[in-house]
Amino acid sequence: MEDESWDEAEYNFFSSLSDDDKLYYMYDVMMDGVYDNFEDFDFVDIPSVEITITDTHLIIMCDEVHISKKFLSAFRMDGMILEFQEQKDTTLFYRIVGNTENMSVN
Repeated sequence: MEDESWDEAEYNFFSSLSDDDKLYYMYDVMMDGVYDNFEDFDFVDIPSVEITITDTHLIIMCDEVHISKKFLSAFRMDGMILEFQEQKDTTLFYRIVGNTENMSVN
């Protein structure tokens, strides 16, 4: 997926979603570009992403590190202040430092 800025209406819509719906939305956005390079969908391997948010931590498990980084960017754009703690295999651990106002992507 190419890095494209959202227009104001799309960003406002995204900001109004619940945390779970934001995850589904971002997954759909990222997977949209995966199929562009394939004619036969039977051979497309869609990576599994598991995200856990606790009171103190954000944990992302995904075999594709670049997809994990896209999710991190989305959480940061939504105002999360995160501190990297560690990486174990394909799992990234971030401490939630706090939250700020949503950042504009325009």
